[in-house]
Amino acid sequence: MDTIVKRIESLIGHQLNAAFLNCYLNGKQHVNWHQDAVEELVPGSVIVTLSLGSSRLFQLRHISETEMVTKQHEVFRKRKEGKILSPEDKKMVEWVYGKDPETNLSIMLEDGDLVIMGGTLQKFWKHRIPPEENCDQMRISINLSLHTVTNV
Repeated sequence: MDTIVKRIESLIGHQLNAAFLNCYLNGKQHVNWHQDAVEELVPGSVIVTLSLGSSRLFQLRHISETEMVTKQHEVFRKRKEGKILSPEDKKMVEWVYGKDPETNLSIMLEDGDLVIMGGTLQKFWKHRIPPEENCDQMRISINLSLHTVTNV
């Protein structure tokens, strides 16, 4: 595993210090739409997923309009209070004025494929592994990231 992590680190340009494994025994096991928690990640780092075993569909969609309204209010409140908008806030303004919230993307992940999620993906998109009734083989995903480490 160390060799794999080192190769991925050289690809993305920074170290990884956390791993999370998901095991899907068959196509009935899945994960619903979600955004990964990024509060503990080092700013500017990415989440890398290594897919092993059975091929499975990976889907992305823009977050819903209801979810966007909540985030919009946060951005507009900052503007009203005269606070400086972060790059993510500016992306929110761009999204509000011209992007389709129903945009979806589906990718078939094969054995050995890497998904690299960075930038503002977790803020504006949700992702999932949907159920697949005809899949009877196991898939493992290894999620690697760089978390902040605090001395206790």
